[in-house]
This record gives sequence, C-alpha cells and structure tokens, in this order.
Amino acid sequence: VLAVVYVRTNRLLVSFVVHASMNLIVVILQIS
Repeated sequence: VLAVVYVRTNRLLVSFVVHASMNLIVVILQIS
C-alpha cells in the first residue's frame, strides 16, 4: 500500500515540477 501511495505522490510531484518549469520558461521567454 505504501508503495502505491509513494508512486502516486511521486508522479504528482513530477508532473507539478514539469508544469512549473514550463510556466517558468514561458515567463522567461515573454520577458526577454
């Protein structure tokens, strides 16, 4: 059970980081 929860939170964290990085890149491109 713990492994499933870990994998789910891990995927959620990864997707969150990816979206944050993409948003950051878009903002940087718009500024420059």
